[in-house]
Amino acid sequence: MSWLIWRQHRNQAAVAGIALGALAVILAITGVHMASTYHAALRTCGATGTCDSVGDGLFNGDGAIIDLVNFTVVVPLILGLFWGAPLLAREIEEGTHTLIWTQSVTRRRWLASKTVVLLCATALIGGVLALAVTWWSRTLDLSQHNRFDKFDVQGIVPVAYAIFGAALGLAAGIVIRRTLSALAATLAIMVGLRIVIANYLRPHYMTPMTKLTSIAASNTGLSGSNLALHSQMVTGTGANISNNDLLSALPGACSRYLGTTRAQVFSCLGSQGWQEKIIYQPANRFWAFQVIESGIFLTLAAALVVIAFRCIRRDA
Repeated sequence: MSWLIWRQHRNQAAVAGIALGALAVILAITGVHMASTYHAALRTCGATGTCDSVGDGLFNGDGAIIDLVNFTVVVPLILGLFWGAPLLAREIEEGTHTLIWTQSVTRRRWLASKTVVLLCATALIGGVLALAVTWWSRTLDLSQHNRFDKFDVQGIVPVAYAIFGAALGLAAGIVIRRTLSALAATLAIMVGLRIVIANYLRPHYMTPMTKLTSIAASNTGLSGSNLALHSQMVTGTGANISNNDLLSALPGACSRYLGTTRAQVFSCLGSQGWQEKIIYQPANRFWAFQVIESGIFLTLAAALVVIAFRCIRRDA
């Protein structure tokens, strides 16, 4: 059975291996160069005391490789679409699975073999890719303090995404039994779920923290790779003012600065006791959030595998 699976999917494995190897070489070369550039800039800024802004514009010429790294966010989806969904759906459509079942191979053994190979291969691809991207991203993380912005392509969650994508495609293929329909279902469910979790669940994995900071012309009041969720103004009396109500709530003493610079308006508000309240997730929760989200997707993947096994029937 293992030999048959290898014969069926060796071309896909070869293409994936070549693409992954090429990407790893590109990341290794550019990663070393960017790290060298960053450390050289640190040595220079140390003499002038300007290291707080050392990352500003430092990698503007590396937009192409940064875009390529950001694009790796779709790799788990690609694995689900082109590895998971057709794996069983195509065999069921063409009827080749019934031939295999008559060769002393049970339905459960057939599915188990396919599932183990699929999930191990996607975990390997996702793991190597995540390791390479996480290593490459360390320079940007240090210089730009935006690690939460790259949450989906770093750490361990890409591995969980890859396994989930493969399991989703597998289950869609055996439930729907039509390759194109399974592809469409995999695409819709995975994209929709990723959007919902990233925007509505992830910010609340843990109770957010609150910080009051003085109003400045251009300053979030946070340092490091924090995940800022929401901010609003707080008056000297402690009343919360949303951004939409800011103009109507301006004190009379500060209204006369409208039409001038933002710095003058906010300087006046600061003198009136106004502050900015920031709701955020601190940078030190990055790995905790990675573990939580990975657990969610791995649990869903396990449930999808169970569904696939329950859908196996003799007349499939």
